[in-house]
Amino acid sequence: MGSVLSQLPQIEDPNVLVGFNTADDAGVVKLTEDLALIQTVDIFTPVVDDPYTYGAVVAANSLSDVYAMGGKPICALNIMGFPQGKFDLSVMVDILKGAYDKAKEARTYYQRQRDEIRTVGVRISPSGENRHQRQCAAGR
Repeated sequence: MGSVLSQLPQIEDPNVLVGFNTADDAGVVKLTEDLALIQTVDIFTPVVDDPYTYGAVVAANSLSDVYAMGGKPICALNIMGFPQGKFDLSVMVDILKGAYDKAKEARTYYQRQRDEIRTVGVRISPSGENRHQRQCAAGR
């Protein structure tokens, strides 16, 4: 992905503290003098056989990107791929329960669900805040 992103114009905005030109876990945008928005997205195909555990693993890994940037997750957007007719809908419910429970443990809340009924895969896009803008690549 780096070779693709390197061909795009650089963002020339002083409020973009961490853009796509670094190999960081998330992007960071300064909102105010003491508040920054952290955004990231992860795409995971199933890594375990248990649907609940799979959902929890995906959520934990995605949320960890916000922590890695020195932030606190506050909400997440869940984008889920689930092919119609290939699995019982109870599998989707269990995946989402695992992700929901892990997010709840982190005091993070889902804002909405988005379905892509094509391939198996969970995409989670958490956003977070960093009041002190510490531990961001631009602030190190």
